[in-house]
Amino acid sequence: MGRRLNTVIPVLPKTLQPRAVDQDAVRKKETAAKQKQSTSFNQRHRAKEQPRIEIGTEVFIRDRNKYGLVTQHSHNPRSVFVEEDGGTILRRNRSALVPTPPQQTEASTVPTTTRSGRIVKPVVDGLSAVHPSETALLNHICQLSTHYLTFSSFITHYGHSPAPVSEVDDTYGFYLQSLAHGLDLILMPYRSCLVTLEKELLADPHLTLTHIQTALEKVHGALILEKLHKASASGITSVKHAMHRLQHSCHSVMYRQLSLWLLHGLIHDQYAEFFIHKTSLNAEQCLSAEDLDGPQLTPSTESSLTIDRFAIRVDMLPSYIPSRVAEKILFVGESVQMFRLGKQERAAQRSGSPNRSVDSCAQHLLPGSVMQNVEAKFAKDLEELSERPVFDLAEFEVVIDDIRIHVAEQLWRLIVEESDLFAQLNILKDFFLLGRGELFLAFIDCSEFLLGGIPTATTEHDINVAFQQAARNVLLDDEKLLQRFKLKVPFTKGSTDASESGWNSLQMTCSVQWPLHVLFTPSVLQRYNMLFQFLLRVKRVQQSLLDCWMRQMRLTSDSSPWWLRNHMAFLINNLQYYLQVDVIESQFSILCEKVNSVHDFEAIRLAHDHFLTSLLGHSFLFMKPMHHCLTEILSLCTQFTQLMKQDAQLTDEHDQQLKHIQKTFQRQSGLLFTLLSGFRSQQSSPHLAQLLLRIDFNKVFSSAVASHKDLQ
Repeated sequence: MGRRLNTVIPVLPKTLQPRAVDQDAVRKKETAAKQKQSTSFNQRHRAKEQPRIEIGTEVFIRDRNKYGLVTQHSHNPRSVFVEEDGGTILRRNRSALVPTPPQQTEASTVPTTTRSGRIVKPVVDGLSAVHPSETALLNHICQLSTHYLTFSSFITHYGHSPAPVSEVDDTYGFYLQSLAHGLDLILMPYRSCLVTLEKELLADPHLTLTHIQTALEKVHGALILEKLHKASASGITSVKHAMHRLQHSCHSVMYRQLSLWLLHGLIHDQYAEFFIHKTSLNAEQCLSAEDLDGPQLTPSTESSLTIDRFAIRVDMLPSYIPSRVAEKILFVGESVQMFRLGKQERAAQRSGSPNRSVDSCAQHLLPGSVMQNVEAKFAKDLEELSERPVFDLAEFEVVIDDIRIHVAEQLWRLIVEESDLFAQLNILKDFFLLGRGELFLAFIDCSEFLLGGIPTATTEHDINVAFQQAARNVLLDDEKLLQRFKLKVPFTKGSTDASESGWNSLQMTCSVQWPLHVLFTPSVLQRYNMLFQFLLRVKRVQQSLLDCWMRQMRLTSDSSPWWLRNHMAFLINNLQYYLQVDVIESQFSILCEKVNSVHDFEAIRLAHDHFLTSLLGHSFLFMKPMHHCLTEILSLCTQFTQLMKQDAQLTDEHDQQLKHIQKTFQRQSGLLFTLLSGFRSQQSSPHLAQLLLRIDFNKVFSSAVASHKDLQ
């Protein structure tokens, strides 16, 4: 009303005068606010104005599930009158009506242009020689050929030899040429398929279009399950039920293959349809041909052995079966097959034919497999799953887990109890991890001259004889145990590289008995061999520095070389103690506790992998700067011992070499302390802290680092 509210606050008299409110401005402000709210709501909910439905348009009525014809527009916005097929007149909002698509006319035969500019000409409707049902197939094939022509023109333009820069456009280059070459390789199977189709059409001119489409778009094996699974995600109930029935029919084949693989370790897949397949691994790709000794090795008269391996065929794995479930299925089948072939091999040996091939007796299953008395139960569970009309992943995974747990427990019992896993682990520790230190000290003494130079053709035989002699010297007379371990020295004819000395290329191989080969695989033995090479080098350098002590006792005139020897021996001795006691013994005790606390083979395998990874990590073999620094220090120690073992008096040239070795050793040892300090700040290992405390005796390295920082 134009009046101000009463207030006790003093105001000016002119403010008390009445004045009229601008009604138009208020209405405009309210209208603008409502419009802003409407725009924000539509943007947030992605609402948009639907197109107007003209009179005479055929529509689908959502709530009535019927079709009708628009007869009249209502005076209310977005509202029309619709006449049903029975003559009933209804008034419906625009959101309740769905216009039906217009029938295909001759306009659909108008050529379309792809993104690359190529024109696609559809098949003309109404041809007497083409059935209407085949028109869509022909259009799809024409579109596929158009895409191929686009790729072909790209390959032709950019796949030729490079031209001078002045003759090509700015987009040309070696990367485009390589891309064109890669596309050409990818399209080779498509061209081969076209050649095959051409031969088939020449032989039989009456082949159908469906045959051509099937040849170009192959749907094979378990891929049919994937297609049916995608088609079953339909909102139409009848289509969904039909797809489920088709899936149930195809799943029966998958369950039969699963039963054969999970319960017997066999694969019946002559058409390559199953998602698990056999692969072949050449034994020469492993650490050695003697890494495995058991039923997985197929005896052969050829020079190479073939080891059966199984893997998951990803392209045949349906998307609704997770990879974790497929890995469990693979593990169970491989374990069952290992048990089955192991029993057959032992039966063949008892029958007096130990050289008989395992595959020759793989046709019959021996009683007493890994499943024992639960095979019928698991077979019944799989059969019940196959009878269900709809695939249930949760129930499927429960059955697979039950089978996996049983197989893992049986495998644990076989490996830990019957095969005495602890004894095997101790044997590997004694040989690969230098647990029998006296054995390798004797071996170093016997092989110092054999491995000091470039290997010859007889070096490998000589060092194995020396290894056997060293074992006898330390009263290790277990011939069967010694026969399992052999030393290898790669020999390259005509090699003159001094860096390829016998000590640098020395390796150890081990033959693993059945069934321990599933735990001590060639890759695992390769990691053991990495540790063996590093530990043996540290042991040899330590022994060489100790041998120099005798010369130190005889020559006491000049104390500077022996001061350097004492520093080297101090560092190497602490490193050796850290590796053997703080790392190997502590991690080995953790592994033994883990093996005692679980009854699952997969848990044991994970614990053993963690054991090896911890050894490699705490030995700094995975850290390139640290490993390079240690390698340089060991090389300097070797150079020093070789120089000091010379019988002649030290000359000026030798003094210069000693000064260079001393200077380099001080720099590398300081760098090692800095790297270890930085590595300790990232990890909370108490053993690494003890190593730093030992090598930093009397604060030698820390004081040098502090003084260097002060100078900077």
